[in-house]
Amino acid sequence: MLGLVESTIAEALERAKASGELTADKDPVELARLFTTFIQGLRVMGAAQAGRKFLESAITAVMRTLD
Repeated sequence: MLGLVESTIAEALERAKASGELTADKDPVELARLFTTFIQGLRVMGAAQAGRKFLESAITAVMRTLD
């Protein structure tokens, strides 16, 4: 299951890189692993009842890796 998630994200990031939406210095596979791991972490933190503000802050920080 996680392999499918990672490969789907990597494929989307490869397309973004090919179209210029993702800079050439970004590695789609590494980013896909980061996002897959992060998604699992969000699930854990959500189950631990982390607040919405906390989760949104974490999402914002991770999304900055795409800049």
